[in-house]
Amino acid sequence: MRSLLFWFGLVVLAAAFGTLLWDAVRWAGAGSFAFSTLGEIWVRLDRDSLLLLEPALVRHIGPWTWEDAVFPLLQQPALLDLGLLGLFCMLLSRLFRRRRGRAA
Repeated sequence: MRSLLFWFGLVVLAAAFGTLLWDAVRWAGAGSFAFSTLGEIWVRLDRDSLLLLEPALVRHIGPWTWEDAVFPLLQQPALLDLGLLGLFCMLLSRLFRRRRGRAA
């Protein structure tokens, strides 16, 4: 479990770094800097799955999941969302580390 969380966190942090590079390249070309939001990136990758997410969440869980949790998250910069998720997973993996030399 520990290594899975660690590697997942590392991959997500690499994706956060990739979004930072993407934003820097766009800044160099456009002349004004703006962070890409998680929603913008999701639309570029697969628009249809994002369009299906809202009705599925509202129908099966409740409207509060889209309005209060998912939609505000999609409006945040992807660097922030992915960076925090990656750091959280990596820190959580440290909780599962094995303690050597100690009695159980």
